[in-house]
Amino acid sequence: MSAINSGSLEFINRKELPSNVLAYKRKAGGEEILVVMNFNTQKKEFVLSGNWQLVFGINETDAIRNGKIYLDNFGALVLKHLN
Repeated sequence: MSAINSGSLEFINRKELPSNVLAYKRKAGGEEILVVMNFNTQKKEFVLSGNWQLVFGINETDAIRNGKIYLDNFGALVLKHLN
C-alpha cells in the first residue's frame, strides 16, 4: 500500500459527505486508497461513489457493505479501490 504514505492527496468534497466526516484519497501508481473518518459522537451511514474494498476499520461496526459506508462514533475506515 504505497499510496497511503507516498501518493498524491485529494480531499473529498464536503458536499458529498455527512457533517463531521472527513475523507481523502491517496493515489500512487495504479493504487488508490480512501480514508474516511467520523469526528462525531453519532453514527454515520452514507453512500460514496466507487468500488471499494475494506482494508482496515477502527471499530468492529465500521464497515462498507453494498456500496454503503457505516461509521461508528469516532470511527474510521481505510479502503482500497477495486479496478
